[in-house]
Amino acid sequence: MMPPGLRFGDRAAGRENNFNLIRMCAASGVLVSHAWPISRGPGAVEPLQAQLHGLTLGTVCVYIFFAISGFFITKSFERSASIARFLLARALRLFPALVVVLGLTVLAGLWLTRAPAATYLAAVPEYLIRNLTLFRLQYALPGVFEANPYGPAINGSLWTLNYEVLCYLGVFLVGIAGLLRAPRGVAVVFVAVVALCLAVPLLPAHPRLVKLLDLGLPFALGAAAYIWRDR
Repeated sequence: MMPPGLRFGDRAAGRENNFNLIRMCAASGVLVSHAWPISRGPGAVEPLQAQLHGLTLGTVCVYIFFAISGFFITKSFERSASIARFLLARALRLFPALVVVLGLTVLAGLWLTRAPAATYLAAVPEYLIRNLTLFRLQYALPGVFEANPYGPAINGSLWTLNYEVLCYLGVFLVGIAGLLRAPRGVAVVFVAVVALCLAVPLLPAHPRLVKLLDLGLPFALGAAAYIWRDR
């Protein structure tokens, strides 16, 4: 018999927890981490990088975001009345905010750009389409931030979104296969993810696959924390 103690399940049902505080701390860590390369260039050594053995503070905070996401996306699937409701919830969680961010970026860029207005506006449709579809993300617009030490990227944090969506897809596939409701199935999937994370970097794999597994592991840890929240 397990000794009495606080478990994830004791705090996962309501809002009496510190998930929002953790998110705010992680977001602040990303801002601090990004400030160094943005202001000093891509080779700048970021805070705590030496203490983290080469990892940046921003990378650690992204891992935290993916772990929290794994926890709540798995919860969302388990509590959704239907597959359609789950997919709709995921789309509403992502795309309205993305539309607002991209719209504000385009408006701010129109004010900041040093390129002719016609050149800038001609590039806007491709920028919006590529970033809204999460396919071949585009980070720059003509004449904006081109003299920055890091380069012309306007919102480099967009790079995580397609990996996030792929992790959502992973929960969806595992969920419709019925494995999320089977403890042994969850264990098998989790062990498979860990095995892939260990094996793929040693093989001639595509960098995007390596990065997906790099972010998929904390996501899977968060999902497992939810599945076994009462244990």
